Amino acid sequence: MKAIKLMAVLAIFAATSMTWADCGSCGDKECSGETCASSCCEEALAMFPKMTYRVSEHETCCADAAAKLAADHDGESIKFVVAEKVYEDKAEAMTALAEVAEKFVADFSEPHTCQVSGTTSIAGKSLKCSDTAGKMASTIKEAIKTVSMTYKVGDETCSCPTKAAEMAKEAGTHQHFVVGGEETCCNIDARVKLAAAKYKAALEALASLEAPAEETAAAGTES
Repeated sequence: MKAIKLMAVLAIFAATSMTWADCGSCGDKECSGETCASSCCEEALAMFPKMTYRVSEHETCCADAAAKLAADHDGESIKFVVAEKVYEDKAEAMTALAEVAEKFVADFSEPHTCQVSGTTSIAGKSLKCSDTAGKMASTIKEAIKTVSMTYKVGDETCSCPTKAAEMAKEAGTHQHFVVGGEETCCNIDARVKLAAAKYKAALEALASLEAPAEETAAAGTES
């Protein structure tokens, strides 16, 4: 059942093709405040940190909906919420989101052993077997290694941030950050995307790791 649950989460990822830093578009350019997909905002991002928008006593995960709420409330300012902390400035909130997202992935992938109970927690699970926990940690680590950020300046790309900065300076333009085929000109947004990509890679690896065990157990039950 664990593998099935992980695959269900991954199915949501694939279906929505979301923008992690801002669920306002919900992976659909035609999304408006009224049509913002709750499945995207609530289910797919339930585990991964997100930024929400607050207008008066209302809170939403959709930027379009927040703008409409602000207009309906005589132009009241939109506040940004990350990890239950409210920010007046979106840039400050985005920085907080990047930090929270990176910590989330680190905590998810790092095993933590309780000296009292002897259980090891990793990837949201508590395990009695340290060998299993170690195998999961190794699997996640290898999966995360496959995720990287590249840099684009004009039509040229490279994997070195220093070189990209030099290229941008020489060209008199800005460098773009590319993660998993998604491109952004904001380094903070890139950090969020990178954390999300690492999290997705970890989930995919864990699903592959657990699937054979689930299939074997199911086959044994049938026989």
